[in-house]
Amino acid sequence: MHSVPAYLPLDLYASYTIGGTSLTAGVHNLFDATPPRVYDSFLAFADPAYDFAGRSVYARATQRF
Repeated sequence: MHSVPAYLPLDLYASYTIGGTSLTAGVHNLFDATPPRVYDSFLAFADPAYDFAGRSVYARATQRF
């Protein structure tokens, strides 16, 4: 049986709404934590919750009519 250590990435986001417009910006995996190695596993069989890409930044604007 395999033992895999804990993995806890931190996400951060901020959102601001004025009128019908909402602006959101954030970062997934803020500290660029590396997931633990899973030996004898192919990408297709790995946990889909793992973030193999590392840190990513995003922004979103939403307008309500």
